[in-house]
Amino acid sequence: MNYSAVFDDKSLNSTLFYALRYLNQGFSIIPVKGSHYSKGVDIDERLKDTKAPLVKWSEYQQRLPTENEIREWIDKWPMANIAIVTGKISHLVVVDFDSAEAVRWAKNKGYFNTAIVRTARGIHAYYRYPAEGYVKNSVDGDKKIDIRADGGYVIAPPSVHLTGMQYTWETVNAPITPLPEVFVAQARNKKVIDLKPLYKGVGKGSRNDTLARLCGSWVNDGLDYKECMEMAEVWNQKNNPPLPAKEVERTVKSILYRHSLNDVTVQRMYHEKNLLRFPIFTHSKTRIHKVEEISVVQEFGKEYSKWVVIPSKMGLPGPFDEAVFMAVNMVLSGMPKPISNPVEVGGLRDIARMINLNHSSGKVSKMIKESMLRIKSLTIVTEKTFYDAEKRKFITDSFGIFDRIIFSGQKADDEERVYTTKIWLNLVFLKNINAGFASSLNYSTYISLNNGLARGIYRCLSPVLAMSDNLKVNISYTQLAQRLQIREENGPARVRQQLLEAHKELQEKVFSRISITQTSSGKVIVVYFR
Repeated sequence: MNYSAVFDDKSLNSTLFYALRYLNQGFSIIPVKGSHYSKGVDIDERLKDTKAPLVKWSEYQQRLPTENEIREWIDKWPMANIAIVTGKISHLVVVDFDSAEAVRWAKNKGYFNTAIVRTARGIHAYYRYPAEGYVKNSVDGDKKIDIRADGGYVIAPPSVHLTGMQYTWETVNAPITPLPEVFVAQARNKKVIDLKPLYKGVGKGSRNDTLARLCGSWVNDGLDYKECMEMAEVWNQKNNPPLPAKEVERTVKSILYRHSLNDVTVQRMYHEKNLLRFPIFTHSKTRIHKVEEISVVQEFGKEYSKWVVIPSKMGLPGPFDEAVFMAVNMVLSGMPKPISNPVEVGGLRDIARMINLNHSSGKVSKMIKESMLRIKSLTIVTEKTFYDAEKRKFITDSFGIFDRIIFSGQKADDEERVYTTKIWLNLVFLKNINAGFASSLNYSTYISLNNGLARGIYRCLSPVLAMSDNLKVNISYTQLAQRLQIREENGPARVRQQLLEAHKELQEKVFSRISITQTSSGKVIVVYFR
């Protein structure tokens, strides 16, 4: 068996070509659904379904497919992804380092001296199956390390993740090395930590640490915030004495937040910083889709800077347009850098699924199409406000965000019909994305919010949330109103009323407490506690 890396040319991207080369290497191959053939009522359900086999694959754990079978599969499902069956059949064990923390740990330990694949979450490291013994699938939930061996399979290049990110070989001509002993031991003798005694309750001094451990296990088991809180409240009644209710809520939210930081899947996205610092959407009901400019002027003595958003006859984009733009950014976040034009973001139904709307509705698809065209029609004028990360200076210029869009089903320049929506990003915007001038944001949290203003607030606060471990975030109400493009109210009472519904949902899903105060100088401050 030749265990050299399968490819030395990353430009080769034919699914059939890859599949036949894998077969030639002695790897057992199966087709899996991918984004084109997957179904689901929400993005999480659909993501899971993208990895479902399109054939009964148990026999391919015992034998290799034939070349004719592979060709028939590709003919039948031309948009499918492909997977490699791991274990003895392919002489492979693949270790999935499933978080940024796991990747750093493996890199420091020197475990990447083998063929590796870049995935949406992290890294797949390919190792030789041990000559003796049996290696089964194993999951280390704490370290987020998943071992795929007998009874498992892994998605393989050139497959495309639901986010649009392509699985790619990161190594050229690297040998597939023996499986490190640490993973042999993990797969054969998985240590299980018994948390059952902790459910009986604990005493003062260990309540917070115990809750953190239990909550971590609940999150790994897939429980959401509401379910974690229900579990925590039942457990807390058995403590002597119980923790204060606010302390339980704060600890649960803190654990959920920290877990989200290590989850670099569809949940996390990256948003160009200038378009977070300055407004492009309005959350004022009286201005949505109205032909009115957004203008922000900042004065520094005799100097000033200016940010202007000029809409077309389609008017200013509102909360729905913001959600569509966030979904596009989510897709961009999963793409390998550097990104080049045009970018493929899937069909309008794919965007609908990403923003939790009925993807089968023609009305929804029409709304999304209009939204993308509205964003494309904007003109942004910057006078020393937009930071060009490549030039390392604030620029004076005018530009759009999207230069061109060809929607799924339309014909491209070569008269060929396209089957995914293609967007040409403006080069000013694209250069900053490729330069990494972006803030991290939890997309799942954003899209879980039903109130448009709550989403807007969370989006505005995301740069501070990503940069700070502090348990509270302060922002002046004037700045918040400016970024949200809402009418600025006078006094804490009016501000509380204006933000009431948005803050109610944010307290349920994101923050433990929100306070609005006024300084002696009359400045209104909004404080968000994690």
